[in-house]
Amino acid sequence: VYLGGTGSANKLEDYEEGTFTATINGQTTAPSSPQTTTAYYTKVGNMVTVFMRFNNKNTTGASGQLVITGLPFSCSAVGAENQSSVPMVHNIPVTEKYITGYVANGDTKIQFINNKNNVAWTTAQISSTTGVYLNMNITYQTTA
Repeated sequence: VYLGGTGSANKLEDYEEGTFTATINGQTTAPSSPQTTTAYYTKVGNMVTVFMRFNNKNTTGASGQLVITGLPFSCSAVGAENQSSVPMVHNIPVTEKYITGYVANGDTKIQFINNKNNVAWTTAQISSTTGVYLNMNITYQTTA
């Protein structure tokens, strides 16, 4: 399909939509029972946008850095880390005002860091609790 002209720069070669299973996890220990949600993605060329909503999840038993696994495509090695997103969270310990999710090179997971002001970032930790909510979308680049 060509958009806005017939030149090679106007050719849309790849468009895909779908769902995938996203899982909220701890980098050290996973929750006692898997905490999943159906998430959605749109891929245009080499850019992937995903949307997910975890509602009222039980992360009992989880520990370590907060991560979400199961992204549909791996992140390309374009920079130190790819695009980031600020999620809406409830019942996740945040030591700073906000946390940011990002996808690292080659990964199919979202990692989270605490936003700091003029100080080194720290990893955002998962809590072992009930009533966890996390809503976010993120766009990242892939080689797929």
